[in-house]
Amino acid sequence: MRFGLTRMIFYLTLMLLAIGLTLVYSSSAGEALRELRSSHFKQIGTFASAPETPIAIQTLKILFKQVLATIIGIIAMLICYRIDYDKYKKWAFWLLLLSLVMLVFVFVPGIGVLINGARRWIRLGPIQFQPSEFAKLALIIVLAKKLSERAHALKSFVKGLLPHLAIVGVVLGLIAPEPDLGTCLVIGFITFVMFVVAGVPVKHLGFFMTAGVILAIIAVVVEPYRVRRVLVFLDPESDPLRSGYQLLQSLISVGSGGLFGVGLGQGPQKYLYMSEMRTDFIFSAICEELGLVGGTVIVLLYVLFVWLGYCVATRVSDLYACLLATGITTMIGGQALFHIVVVLGMAPTKGLTLPLISWGGSSLVVNLIAIGILLSVARVVETEFMAYSMPPRRGRPAPVTA
Repeated sequence: MRFGLTRMIFYLTLMLLAIGLTLVYSSSAGEALRELRSSHFKQIGTFASAPETPIAIQTLKILFKQVLATIIGIIAMLICYRIDYDKYKKWAFWLLLLSLVMLVFVFVPGIGVLINGARRWIRLGPIQFQPSEFAKLALIIVLAKKLSERAHALKSFVKGLLPHLAIVGVVLGLIAPEPDLGTCLVIGFITFVMFVVAGVPVKHLGFFMTAGVILAIIAVVVEPYRVRRVLVFLDPESDPLRSGYQLLQSLISVGSGGLFGVGLGQGPQKYLYMSEMRTDFIFSAICEELGLVGGTVIVLLYVLFVWLGYCVATRVSDLYACLLATGITTMIGGQALFHIVVVLGMAPTKGLTLPLISWGGSSLVVNLIAIGILLSVARVVETEFMAYSMPPRRGRPAPVTA
């Protein structure tokens, strides 16, 4: 236990951040080229080729934003690590209320920002933020608090499960119209895992799963573009130049990397064929430039993170802390899983980033705050372990265990 859970999670997080910054720099060159060509078009009315030096400068500007978010996130993580995790229980209601207010602001003209047909961001001066990222963490804290306090009542559907479903429903009801079905699916997955750990009866879990599937089907059917995504997922070549284009190019990127990849920064897909490669499809850039070996290493790092997080959850004696660690670990591990299966063509495209690696300040900062809380729980686990494993001093009785 000398090199304990806290240090392992911390150093693993730093490793993923370093990999993320490297890949953001590599995969942002194409986005920088498109931005420069767009500015050239506005100036001279034609898509002139941008010189190489401005592309490098523009790429560094993109990287600088991610570095700044990383620094802010690490500072926030260290602060949250030093705060006793039990204090978040006292702040749970206010954190949820704040997240709901920010989710409402998304739809307020002048504050909410429309990007690619979706209202998922708010802009306050120079700061642009995605409230749904914060809402995920706030919901985890609230569910951990409520489920631990009402563990005795969970066998009752009306008194035990329904109030928690109502809280989740309010959050999903504000996120779904943005629209952001991907985040809704992640929240649903987190909620299900926390319900399982809290001891919700199987029949209630079955109801939750059935209701979730029905709502997901309704959400898909009512939006024609989502129906097209499902059809394209089943047959990507049915619309190779429109709905199926991004998925096909992602599969080409993954396949062209081979065993060891084409080399870091050498992948051509980001320049000519794929947009949003630094965010929703960064795992395809990993496979293209680092190959099957690099992609496998990334997957194993996330598997290790999930294993360490669940080790924290299973070793802590407090149910609230257990649920808190479970929710945070599931949030990061679950979103990584969804991102990877989408990139590999195993699920319809949903627009989810790869935690700690993809470009995006909101997701990065919130994930690091969440990891700071997880580290706070891990610190307690190590303290309890040391208290019961060290031999008692002479003249003092040994600790009594149940």
